[in-house]
Amino acid sequence: MKSRIDITEFRNRLKDNTKIGNPSLKITWGILSIFNDNSKSFYGNFDNSTFELITNSNFLPALYVLKGTYKKTNENLTVNYGFEPIGKLRIIYIKYFPIIAFILCNCIFYFEVKPPKEIYFLFNVLIVFIYFFSILKIKW
Repeated sequence: MKSRIDITEFRNRLKDNTKIGNPSLKITWGILSIFNDNSKSFYGNFDNSTFELITNSNFLPALYVLKGTYKKTNENLTVNYGFEPIGKLRIIYIKYFPIIAFILCNCIFYFEVKPPKEIYFLFNVLIVFIYFFSILKIKW
């Protein structure tokens, strides 16, 4: 992709819209991360010629990384980029964590805590909803 903006303006836009961190290590914590700073659109790394970005979201896990390079050629800025899968381990985590949480929490509820039926039912419906939502996210 060719752009007419200056390379310093491109770097400034990256700096303004990116929270610095390793994109392959970002884990979405959902409701547990309500106090997290999420003011920037992207999460990742960049330097003077390359970038590696994912969306900065607390609730939706990123399944792809935007990797690319940029350089100044003549009067244009040339950006080469591509989407790569985040990795099999993250997809396995997204797919099977709700099932493990469902089994583990139901064991705790059954053997230890004994909550009222309304809380038990609400909790199970929430985990089933999270599971189906994560499966739909992976298929899209």
